[in-house]
Amino acid sequence: TLPSSGSWSGVAFAGSTFVAVLPATQTSARSIDGNNWAAGGNLPSAATWTSVAAGVVSSTTYFVAVASGGTAAAYSTNAGVSWTAATLPTSSTWSSVTYYGGFFVAVASGGTAAAYSTDGQNWSAATLPSSSTWSDVAGGLIGSSTYFVAIASGGTAAAYSVDNGASWLATGALPASTTWTSLAYGNSRFFAVASGGTIGAFSTNGNTWTASVLPTSA
Repeated sequence: TLPSSGSWSGVAFAGSTFVAVLPATQTSARSIDGNNWAAGGNLPSAATWTSVAAGVVSSTTYFVAVASGGTAAAYSTNAGVSWTAATLPTSSTWSSVTYYGGFFVAVASGGTAAAYSTDGQNWSAATLPSSSTWSDVAGGLIGSSTYFVAIASGGTAAAYSVDNGASWLATGALPASTTWTSLAYGNSRFFAVASGGTIGAFSTNGNTWTASVLPTSA
């Protein structure tokens, strides 16, 4: 049982702790096993917190959260016990943040805004290749190079970066125009899923996509 009732929007794990955030409040939650949860520290504002990511920066584990509808971000260096405010470089509907290879990367829905940071505190602006409803971003290793990949909901748009989120290129189109919602990396490929059907898609090079079929329509 989470410590508060609400539409929890993001969860991340690093070190030995899961941390979750709740939109439109200052609420976070912490757990060491995913079963027993306690209230975390207050987020720095009652923003619409949409996503949280975790990574290790100079031997310190950082949890970083982003919010929709402004420039609000936050970071914690003590596994969500307390949070410090940070500022994203552009006011936008920030939808997702991820961490890979020493960089936090965030994307925004409904435009071209993206941002990248090495510590979750100081952010630099970047620009996605088209104005789309960017819904998720993930990082991974393709060959010996770090790739960040973003997907957009409500169409076929996807994008990739090979310089840690500083610049972005359009990928080949996703295999169907649909509500792409979530993206993950594993086993040398990126995999995306969509809401409202059985469609999935994967890429082994961060650029071209192949359709796959999920086992049930959801």
